[in-house]
Amino acid sequence: DRKVPEYELPKGFNAELRGYQKEGYDWIRFLHEHNIGPFLADDMGLGKTIQTLAQLQHLALEYQKEKAQQPLSAVAGGESTAEITEIVNAPLASDGKPLPPEATHNGPILIIAPKSLLYNWMSESAKFCPALKTALYSGLNRQKMVSTFGKLDLVVMSYGTMRNDVEVLRNYRFNCIVLDESQAIKNPSSQTSRALLKLQSRSRIALTGTPIENTLLDIWSQMNFLNPGLLGS
Repeated sequence: DRKVPEYELPKGFNAELRGYQKEGYDWIRFLHEHNIGPFLADDMGLGKTIQTLAQLQHLALEYQKEKAQQPLSAVAGGESTAEITEIVNAPLASDGKPLPPEATHNGPILIIAPKSLLYNWMSESAKFCPALKTALYSGLNRQKMVSTFGKLDLVVMSYGTMRNDVEVLRNYRFNCIVLDESQAIKNPSSQTSRALLKLQSRSRIALTGTPIENTLLDIWSQMNFLNPGLLGS
């Protein structure tokens, strides 16, 4: 059996991981390198957030290198406006079939969490990834922030905000989409689940302490977001 390799923690990540947390980070990064969306379902209190932030620090640094190599014609006012035609994680229609590819703009890492956890993500990212430019996407004037996406590394928002602004957000191909308390999409026919499947991203991560609350359909819905088609229809 091939073992998961050990990776160095990314530069700028301001924390020491416990042994099992380091194994979790290695596992997340290994799956990402093989285009598989990891589903981290540790119990509460074991450090899902810090393991994920280590991976997000790595992804942000790699993305910064890419942007630095873009031609000047692709950058306006500090914002990346390069159009993308190749979509790794294409959005899905409500019937599970991929939607036609759309030209989009590059976007930052998007963290979607319950409203009660938004400030926890802001606090933890400032503590462990202090060099990353992070913003909270909320409030009446939140859509004005979209024009600054090219300057940001992390954007944090609630499930309700994502659902309400999906038609704006779907114009971006995010570096990564992270779902915290991902059981929020356990019902694949809910408005939240269907809105989320419209979003585009390079990679995806789901975190929850309760992967199954009712039936196996809960798992299927979350995995269908992470790895469309992996578990069938």
